[in-house]
Amino acid sequence: MTIFEGPPVVIETAGGDGAAVGSGSTGAFNGTLDSLQIKYAGTAPAGTKLVVSIEDTIVAIVVLDITTATDVVHYPVKELESSAGSGLSFYERHRLAGRGLSYAVTLSNALADAITIIPTIEGA
Repeated sequence: MTIFEGPPVVIETAGGDGAAVGSGSTGAFNGTLDSLQIKYAGTAPAGTKLVVSIEDTIVAIVVLDITTATDVVHYPVKELESSAGSGLSFYERHRLAGRGLSYAVTLSNALADAITIIPTIEGA
């Protein structure tokens, strides 16, 4: 398997200070989501909220929901469940299977480059 970096998505936010919003998305990926490198603008407020979801699913699959303004790399995983729906304490990465990622930013300031997100994907 090869791990590759997806194109960076720069999210611009608009609105009042502490209430600005923005969104962005990637193209489709075939592979497994390995990581998300997240870089915030130096003036983004600490309460900036970022939600990352997998696109084109019947039920929204949120892979990350954070409130911060600190640059970070996340390795999102999901917990496997038994047939009864209880957690098994085993984790796996999210398979994208021809789907992309969508990003939603809220509670930010109006910034041309509020957040830059770079996904890494493991693919065949």
